[in-house]
Amino acid sequence: MVSAAALPPTSNHDNLRWERHAELITERLERMNATAYCNGEVGVEQVCNYKGLLIAMTGVGCRRTPEEGTAFLDSVFPAYPNIWRISMWHKNQLKYQTGSKLNGVGWGVYEASLKHGAIVMTGTRTRSGGSARPLKEEKAGRR
Repeated sequence: MVSAAALPPTSNHDNLRWERHAELITERLERMNATAYCNGEVGVEQVCNYKGLLIAMTGVGCRRTPEEGTAFLDSVFPAYPNIWRISMWHKNQLKYQTGSKLNGVGWGVYEASLKHGAIVMTGTRTRSGGSARPLKEEKAGRR
C-alpha cells in the first residue's frame, strides 16, 4: 500500500543530510513493497503510480528551482492517464498560509498542478500564535 504520508518530498530540513534522508525514504518504500510503483529521484523528482492514484513529488524550493519544479510537473502529468493526481512539495507561498513564511516556490507549480487537474499537497506548516501555547496552560474557566 502506497500512501502520501509515506512518501515525503524533500524539505529544507533534509538538505544537510540529504543522502541519508533519501536512503530512509527508499528503505520505507522497500518495506511497503512500493518500489515497483515509484520511479525517479527519491523525494525530489519522483512519481508514484498506485491503483489509479498518481503522486508527483518535487523538491521545488529545496533541491529544485521553481522553473525546474514546474517543468517536472508539466512533463509528468501528460505521460500518465490517471484521473486522480496529487502534486507534492514542501515549501509554499505567503498567500497560502496563515503565518509569515515567505514565498518559496513561485506560482508555476501551482499553475501546472491546476492545468493538469492535480490536488496540491504541501508539507509546509507554520507556527502561529494559536498553536504555540500548550492547552495545559489554559486557566480554568477561561475562554
